Amino acid sequence: MPKFVCYDQFRSDLYRAGIDYAAEHAVALGFDAVEFLDSCGSALPLYAHPEAARFAEVLGRNGLTVACYSVAADLFPRTEAVVEALKRHARFAAELGSPFFHHTLQSPLRKAPDAPSFDEVLPIVLESAVEVAQL
Repeated sequence: MPKFVCYDQFRSDLYRAGIDYAAEHAVALGFDAVEFLDSCGSALPLYAHPEAARFAEVLGRNGLTVACYSVAADLFPRTEAVVEALKRHARFAAELGSPFFHHTLQSPLRKAPDAPSFDEVLPIVLESAVEVAQL
């Protein structure tokens, strides 16, 4: 049976009013699960959120599961800081019980004349993705 997943509203509620309100609101709206969304460049990563240690407990108490944990990262050009942040997000997603870790690994290719080609970007992005997947 499919689950109804709260995505953008959950994210907004989490940052605006905290995990307790976000979970309760998702349930009140009729959702069965939530999706976390973050970016490797965010000022306050989800794993560092002041309530991060309570996320799983509050979701469970409200009968919610984590459907997916999504992260945007730009792995071209590759930097160790971004790869390490992506790994930290992957570990946190596992701690939350997320069955999926979705990531956008490269910003859209720039249309400038000096933009890298897909063939230049792909091997670097894949190498980083494999490294994260092998945690």
